[in-house]
Amino acid sequence: MAALIGLLAAAGCGGGDVSPDLEERPNGLALAVIGDTPYGSAQVAGFRRDIEAINADPAVTRVIHLGDIQEGPSRCTDRYLTRIRRDFDAFEDPLIYTPGDNEWTDCHRADKGGFVPTERLSKLRSVFFDRPGRSLGSNPANVTAQRRPFVENVRWTQARTVFATIHVPGSNNDLAPWSEAAASGPDQTKEYRSRLRADLEWLDQAFDAASAQRAAGVVVAMQADMWPPSVADVETSGYDAIIAKLATRARAFGRPVLVLHGDSHVYNSDRPLLDATQSVPNLTRLVVQGGDSSPRQWLRLNVAPATPEVFTWDNVRLDE
Repeated sequence: MAALIGLLAAAGCGGGDVSPDLEERPNGLALAVIGDTPYGSAQVAGFRRDIEAINADPAVTRVIHLGDIQEGPSRCTDRYLTRIRRDFDAFEDPLIYTPGDNEWTDCHRADKGGFVPTERLSKLRSVFFDRPGRSLGSNPANVTAQRRPFVENVRWTQARTVFATIHVPGSNNDLAPWSEAAASGPDQTKEYRSRLRADLEWLDQAFDAASAQRAAGVVVAMQADMWPPSVADVETSGYDAIIAKLATRARAFGRPVLVLHGDSHVYNSDRPLLDATQSVPNLTRLVVQGGDSSPRQWLRLNVAPATPEVFTWDNVRLDE
């Protein structure tokens, strides 16, 4: 199923790190977007087949994983992180990964090992972000990484579009209370506030770069669903500052802005800030299919900067 982002202002022109031959393709270029995978033993065992399916698409030039590399109840072990890192490096295109809550924020739970989440976050950074400024994958690409320790936040330009990841996990952006087992660890509020400041700075820098380049569009990738299907059952206060920053910067940018995330597991696309109070019609969000939702699929994001809509996409089935 394809979809379009409406455009209210003409796209500008700008530079990027993509080669001219890719820029000139009639259909632009494509990226594969996945999230909330692999979930459970069957998906872990078959993850290499999923990778091979994405590798087989000749249009794909880069892959984005939106976090949650394990299911909620699974234990947070070093061995598992190392295994997924090996799998990630089987992607033939550069892979950009932004963390989710299941691999660190929620590791305080007894069924996940009773860890201090900040210890797990440090381990996650050491396994997946050991080369700041370089993507994952068997053919890594250069990216711009934020200052330490927030090196998981990266930015790059392709097809006159600025792409940026920001570390925004579920569990209310790490404001969901830690258990007693983690209570004696580093202060949870300090972790949240320092990462939030870094995320807000990174969003500003991404939109500053897009404006300077007169980019055709901006893509922001994260894990958390900041607009969950049932807000009555989910605390979302940890996302308020991120949403406000996105609204302000997207409105001023005026050209298509796409927010990519997983977390809710079921594919969806809408304009969550299209209302009387926010009025940001050029911002669209995409939820990628993941977890144990059926059918299993990945999202192919097509970028054509010379077109009014800039972004189109379709879901690609994964063979069971």
